Amino acid sequence: MNPRLVAGLDLGSTGVKVLVTDDAGTELLIEQSPTPWRHGPGGTTDLAAEDLLSTIGQLLDAVARRLPEATGDPAARIDAIAVSGMGETGFLLDEDNVVRAPAFAWFDPRGQQQVDNLPAELRDQFAGKTGLPVGVQVSIVKIAHLRDNGLSLTGLRWFNLPEFVVLSLGGRAVA
Repeated sequence: MNPRLVAGLDLGSTGVKVLVTDDAGTELLIEQSPTPWRHGPGGTTDLAAEDLLSTIGQLLDAVARRLPEATGDPAARIDAIAVSGMGETGFLLDEDNVVRAPAFAWFDPRGQQQVDNLPAELRDQFAGKTGLPVGVQVSIVKIAHLRDNGLSLTGLRWFNLPEFVVLSLGGRAVA
């Protein structure tokens, strides 16, 4: 019986990585590419959905090409995939799952005005209620920045990067 193969897809700040192991946890192969950020003035950094999905597609294609040799089985296939990554970075999608804005890097400075405009009571309680320090790295601040710069949020849903990738790979939208 062939071992079950599991792939882990990590959507990191510096790189997108795929690791394949067998069911005993033996590492069989790794593929990695830089995260396809777009850099702008003043440290702005964002990600186009199509660039992310293209990078993931290239990595998965490379894994598929290498898998028979890595396993010694020409019919080897991945049985399960797990996706992890930056939960504070994500995309707003409409009812048809069309991306309506780029994803901002957690370290992108946009949203500072929205942080500054938060009521003092909310700023004071934010970390205790969410476990996160209030700042531009917080998803809701990026969403408020988009709203304040003309994006109507009506009918949009937020998907963090792992959720978006799972949806794009055929998973169900549950956000």
